[in-house]
Amino acid sequence: MQSSNEMCTTGAMRAIDSLLETLAKLIDDNEKKLDHIRYLTLKIKQTLTTQEKARKKLLDEPDYIPILLITLQTVPDVQVLLNITSSIDELLVGGKRSISTLLARQATITQVLIDALVRASKFHSQDELIVILVTLLCKLGAKDKKINVKARLSGLLDILANLLKQNTTNYKVLQPILHLIKLLAVKSLNLIGLGKAGTITALLRIISGCGNRHILTLRSCLTILSRLVQNKNNAIMTVNQNGIATMMDLAISWHKADIRNKQVLLRKSVFATLKSLTFTKIGKRKFAESNGFRVVYQLCMDSCELKVLDNLVTIGTQILRRCYPEVSLPITNLNNPVQFNPGLYDENTRVDESRNAYGYLDHNDEQDNDNEDSASDSDGDYEDIDDTGTSCQPSDNEDVDGLQSSEQVVPKITRSEEDLRESYQSFLPELEMINGNDDQLHNRLDIITDLNDSLEKIATSYEKSSSKDKNVYAGNVSGSLISQESGNSTINDFVKQQNLKLGHKIDIDSFVSRGDTTNIVNESLTTKSVMPFTEIPMPELFGHSSPELAEPLLERKSVVLRKKILLDIERVIFPEKIMSDVVYDLDLSIRSGFNATAKESLKILESRQTETEIPQLNFNSRFECGNLRKVIRVRRQEYDLLLNPDINTKQHHQWFYFEVRNMLKGIRYQFNIINCIKNNSQFNYGMQPVFYSTYDAINKGIGWIRAGSNICYYKNYFPRTAAAGGGGIKSYYTMSFVIEFPHDDDTCFLAYHYPYTFSTMKVHLECIGKVAASNSIYFRSQELCSTLKGNICKLLTVTNYPSNGRRNDERYVPIEKRPYIVLSARVHPGESNSSWVMKGLLDFITSDDDYATLLRDSYIFKIIPMLNPDGVINGCHRCSLSGHDLNRCWISPDSQVHPTIYHMKGLIQYMVTIGKSPLVFCDFHGHSRRKNVFTYACHPYTNSNQRAEDQMLRALPKAIQEVSPIFSYQSCSFAVEKSKESTARVVLWKELYILRSYTMESTYCGMDQGIYKGYQVNTTALEDMGKNFCKGLLKMKDLPIRKIHSKNRLSIQASSDREAISKDDNNVVEINPRDSAVTFELHIPNETQILSVGSDIGDSSSSTESDELAYDC
Repeated sequence: MQSSNEMCTTGAMRAIDSLLETLAKLIDDNEKKLDHIRYLTLKIKQTLTTQEKARKKLLDEPDYIPILLITLQTVPDVQVLLNITSSIDELLVGGKRSISTLLARQATITQVLIDALVRASKFHSQDELIVILVTLLCKLGAKDKKINVKARLSGLLDILANLLKQNTTNYKVLQPILHLIKLLAVKSLNLIGLGKAGTITALLRIISGCGNRHILTLRSCLTILSRLVQNKNNAIMTVNQNGIATMMDLAISWHKADIRNKQVLLRKSVFATLKSLTFTKIGKRKFAESNGFRVVYQLCMDSCELKVLDNLVTIGTQILRRCYPEVSLPITNLNNPVQFNPGLYDENTRVDESRNAYGYLDHNDEQDNDNEDSASDSDGDYEDIDDTGTSCQPSDNEDVDGLQSSEQVVPKITRSEEDLRESYQSFLPELEMINGNDDQLHNRLDIITDLNDSLEKIATSYEKSSSKDKNVYAGNVSGSLISQESGNSTINDFVKQQNLKLGHKIDIDSFVSRGDTTNIVNESLTTKSVMPFTEIPMPELFGHSSPELAEPLLERKSVVLRKKILLDIERVIFPEKIMSDVVYDLDLSIRSGFNATAKESLKILESRQTETEIPQLNFNSRFECGNLRKVIRVRRQEYDLLLNPDINTKQHHQWFYFEVRNMLKGIRYQFNIINCIKNNSQFNYGMQPVFYSTYDAINKGIGWIRAGSNICYYKNYFPRTAAAGGGGIKSYYTMSFVIEFPHDDDTCFLAYHYPYTFSTMKVHLECIGKVAASNSIYFRSQELCSTLKGNICKLLTVTNYPSNGRRNDERYVPIEKRPYIVLSARVHPGESNSSWVMKGLLDFITSDDDYATLLRDSYIFKIIPMLNPDGVINGCHRCSLSGHDLNRCWISPDSQVHPTIYHMKGLIQYMVTIGKSPLVFCDFHGHSRRKNVFTYACHPYTNSNQRAEDQMLRALPKAIQEVSPIFSYQSCSFAVEKSKESTARVVLWKELYILRSYTMESTYCGMDQGIYKGYQVNTTALEDMGKNFCKGLLKMKDLPIRKIHSKNRLSIQASSDREAISKDDNNVVEINPRDSAVTFELHIPNETQILSVGSDIGDSSSSTESDELAYDC
């Protein structure tokens, strides 16, 4: 027997069948009995409310739901509509499954409900019906993909807007209506329709009436409004209806009421709406008129220290930055104030007719040169991180002895063989040794070298004697003012100069000089610049010694950026607190004829006597490699700095190098470089500028170190026009940092990266020449060509003398069989890290190290250590004096406009024509947006021999990876892009078929892999990279090399979790980075135990900034 419950259930199911069948007959009857229909629909509602199985049966039966929908469509009675909609609502008690089932059975149900809501809106005082219809549409509409189209075509948007207007204080009805509008306010057409229907007016009225109550309603209104104002017309409409003032009043009200920060999401919605409103010009204007700067600034200042309000402060600072009034850079002309006229009048040369007699810009001319060469990107990062070419994943094979493809094809030689021979035969003097007697050649070359040295000394002496009567401005020869007066400068002259700057005497005996100071003075005086220099910087005189401990990457703090932006906003809110005193102006110095040094020194002494608070800092950049155009003191301890663009351009503001004096110890000075152009920088990811204290150099032997805190890089409010190379970037960027000087009245220097000047290179080449001579190394330094300004571009040749006695040594390569390695650096002047790598390489290959000896026995090196001396000397970042990026001129360089590129390419072409094609070409560069050191190369030439060529191509980067702890093979790229076709790497690969044609990029910042992960790069690491590049060449030659322990200056104060790095692989030796670094020992082939080098790849995870980037070359 059935239980009583089962009997009741069965009876209910039978009843629902009967009720629906009867209802269907009544609807079909032309003479509908309204009372009977009301009764039937009520009974259906009651049955569904109490019986779950009845609800399930109704959902499962395909013929029953249409009966309810037809009733809803055809019976215009409020009670019937209530009963039917309540019944449908009961069917949805099961949640998402019930909704999905109902939509699957009846796809038109949402349209029926929309039509019912349209009809119900015409009834008066039927809130209950409207609420239930809107609720049903919210539930079903969330699963209906076509709900937005249905609502728009049915006129529902207008109905909802009217319902809002009619129920601005009826919160019981408002909440479901707002929920439905929020569901529909996602498509652009719906946003427009809601705006036109008057939704915004109703929302603002509701928001004003909510106050600090009705939180759910207020939050829904703000969410909808923030979506609506994403449409420009809606935003303008909201602004015109006093929407900005409403939002600011609401923000202030909730800031005071929400003491415990429980309504952060609501407050965030207010700011998000305000942010969207300020996208329009009228919105920005109304924001300023409504005292928006003060309001939002104060709210952000009050919330800045609370982590829970981070998102709120972030949006607030974005609003302030967007609304900041556009202000032009505080300079009269975007061009570099120093312009150079090369005297060439061809299509590749720009000549500025507005220069005065000295060749400098006339600042009365307000016209900007709109004919800038914009062929290259302004920021100079030209290699993409995510290349679409050949995969750069490591290969297990290292077959590097295959034939080069150049033996199978005809290179493209653009000059005649006779021209090449006449121009460059003298640059391969080592070929004379091939068939000659070793001893006779050795003596003959020594005599030639001595004769050249004597001639150089005579020429130098002549230049010194003639410089007494030479007009330094007419010749544009650099040197200090003291040197111009005395003619023969000594170290004592510069000590006097330093005493004048500091205001007290320095004992010359306390100088700690790193090298021959007399030589650096002499070389500096013979260096030719466009602008006369006023001094030789102290780092040149007292040298540099890398710190013993590696310096960690600076931790990034988001609160720093917000505070700096808020400080910028104070300039609008409290203009009376801004000083705006120009303390350094290169433009003014140029117009005054460079004779202001003595007057400046007197002003310094006077300022010390008159200022009772913090004295004004004094700046200078009129020295070799210096770059600083203007300094404005905006607060007692804060200065805005502007950099020079490259000469003959309006772009490339990145490299800086300047002197600071008259400081006080313990004061936190803030420097803001306000005309940077890259849209991101490693300064946001742990990099610090470099700092040099003359006092510490003299007394402690400390050279350049990383310094600065509170560093951030962000978009500022100075617009960058198309004439300044703005392109898609519409604003300049600010690089801001705080510096605390260690001593009073010191002479300090700050730079983007460790400077390496042309004069320093000349002294270094002289030193290694002496070392090479003492080690009986074949070392020749020749003048490849002169630059536009008349400086010398040096070509070095390094190898070992031939030795008949060693021909039986299996490791010795006869000179006639030695392949050539061609290397170059510093084609981009601001990439000083490439010069430090080159310095380390030169020091190594001219040393008596066993590896270096083997290297010279194996190869002949042709090296151009500085391809762009003029740019280096004059503080440029990327271009030469012609205003061209020399690494984009390799296809057809001009002999007069691009002499160094023209002659280097010609030399390599000559080597190819005589069968001495380089085995390896590598151009050393610096990369401003990536960490580690890595290479860019091209891809194999042919498909038929692709595997062998690919292995040869990858051999050198893989070999360097094995011997260098800061090299990242994962970051290497082997692809050729069309935009790189005019670079050295691609042109030599494409035209001369040099397969192993590389660009090696060194970071400005630091490392994110291996034992040095988390540390900034320094000069020791860069010099070691040059040495390890050489060891990679040996490894590529398949000579066994192994890792050993050795003390090194680049030791690390590692955290406890990084004190020891070991691997399970038996081929890798355990390394403790605290007291040792990786060095290498020559391996004797006859040893019984051979240790191969393991690859210490380290952590290959990319840094968080890598998605922004990246191109450098």
